[in-house]
This record gives sequence, C-alpha cells and structure tokens, in this order.
Amino acid sequence: MNSIIFIKGKIFLQKLLYLLKMGSLISLFWFSYLRNNGWFLSFKLKDSVDVKGISIPWMTYPFIKFIEPRLNKNMKIFEYGCGNSTLWFANRVALIVSCEHYIEWFNKIKKKIPVNTTLVYKNSQQGDDYSKEVSKYKNYFDIVVIDGEERVSCAMNSVGALNEKGVIIWDNSERNENQEGYDFLYKKGFKRLDLWGMGPINDYEWCTSLFYRAENILNV
Repeated sequence: MNSIIFIKGKIFLQKLLYLLKMGSLISLFWFSYLRNNGWFLSFKLKDSVDVKGISIPWMTYPFIKFIEPRLNKNMKIFEYGCGNSTLWFANRVALIVSCEHYIEWFNKIKKKIPVNTTLVYKNSQQGDDYSKEVSKYKNYFDIVVIDGEERVSCAMNSVGALNEKGVIIWDNSERNENQEGYDFLYKKGFKRLDLWGMGPINDYEWCTSLFYRAENILNV
C-alpha cells in the first residue's frame, strides 16, 4: 500500500512541476539517470561516489555497469593511478596492485586500502620506473587499468604482464595524444570496446575503453 501511495505521489508531483514549467529541471534532479547513479552527490562532494556515498571508479557509468557483474574473487588487477577505483575493485577481486605517481595522493589512499591491496609509489618524473612497474610481473594479471601518467608507455609494458585471457581498461580513451598506444594494442591483436557516457563529478561525457582479445577473462 505504501509503495502505491509513493508512486501516485511521484506521478502527481511530476505533473504539477510540468504545469509550473519546472518539470524538466526538478525531474532531472529527483528522478533521473544522473540522480540514480549518484552524479549530483559526486558533483557536490567533488568525489567519485555513488548515490549512497560509496566509492566508485572515476570512469564512465556505462563502463562501471558493464564491468561490475563480470568481476569475481579470483581475479588479479594491476592499476596505474590509485583512488576510489582501487577501493572499489579491491572489494570485488582477489588482489590489486596499484602504482601511483603523486605522493600526497598516495599517502591519502594508503590509509584506506584493504589487506588485498598493494600500493606502490613511483615518481613518473624520474626515469621510466613508473611505466615499467607492471613489467615486473609476467603473464600474471587478468586486468590492467591505465588511468595515470605515461599512458602509452604503460600500455606497451602491460601486455607482457597479462595472462593469456587478460584485458586492458583504458580511461579517458578519447584523447588523441595516446593514439600510439591504441595502435600498439591493435597490432598485438587487441580489439576495442568504447563505453561513452557521463560519470562521477564531471559535467561532460568521456570514454572508458576495454581492450581485449578473442579469448578473454570477461567473455566479451
């Protein structure tokens, strides 16, 4: 009974707001896709969170919805660029190794990481230790996330660290300056799935891409 009253009340409110010519604006805030995904809260807090204030990746909503049901507790992830995504992935996989170049941000996230997470600091301005960090692992990771500095070099070093079904997640993949990295992955036999849309905090759409091979851990 309470749910019926709520639905009728919601419909009445929407009709009233449209009559007052305020419907589109108010409806966007109260009933929209953006509200349901927590965008207004994330924009207000300037933090990548969902509608309940829980940390989520600072990636597009279509990508988050795509990847979440495909993750499992057997997976191993390497990530360039730590943050809320580190915490979110850590709750869904076996382990995550995250490499960060910004020491203040590294120290902030380090206080929050769970036991299945290894956080590594590498100064990206001093040699190539940062982009080569992933290459310490051979045929090991199911997923490599590229969301930090030196993205082309990171991509080139990541292929050898993936197991035979491993995939690469590349955020902000609409950026043309990284075309050399995209082309490198194509030549290595990777296909690309672009997931465009809005995401937390930002008031514009961008692209998070999945680079995968024919046989892959996500069954794409």
